Amino acid sequence: MFETSETALIFFFGIFWATVLSTVPNYELFAISSLIRPETRSKAITRWLVGVLVLNVFPPGLLFAITQTNILPDQAGPKAVCCSALASLSVVSLFFVLQGLLVSGRTFFYENDEWTEVKRRLHLQADEDAKGAPSFVVAGLYIVGALLLAWLLNQIL
Repeated sequence: MFETSETALIFFFGIFWATVLSTVPNYELFAISSLIRPETRSKAITRWLVGVLVLNVFPPGLLFAITQTNILPDQAGPKAVCCSALASLSVVSLFFVLQGLLVSGRTFFYENDEWTEVKRRLHLQADEDAKGAPSFVVAGLYIVGALLLAWLLNQIL
């Protein structure tokens, strides 16, 4: 099915990246209505820039970094597919990075009415429920854990 481990990596990476992108509407990252209104424009532009950086710049950089290491096997086969699938899970960490940034910096990224809507979409009861630190911890676990498991599988099998 896959000629190289990089082909498998790109396939799985694309699937997981699409999953991360499906969460974007909850955070109103690219809300045109916020860009149009003068009172919310500056925070909307800030959210937009963070969204572009985390969702459009970091993933290709992460993909490039993975391909430049010895995490993936050199030869195709089931081992390459498994290692690639595990390594591609690291892109899920970007969702948690994005969530941590936006939630911990909510006064920097959102006006009160916008934050109320985001909080409703995320099913948060109070502002105290929205802490960014746990999201950064989970992001670290995803990126380190997924890449470490892929590397270990490559070394063991």
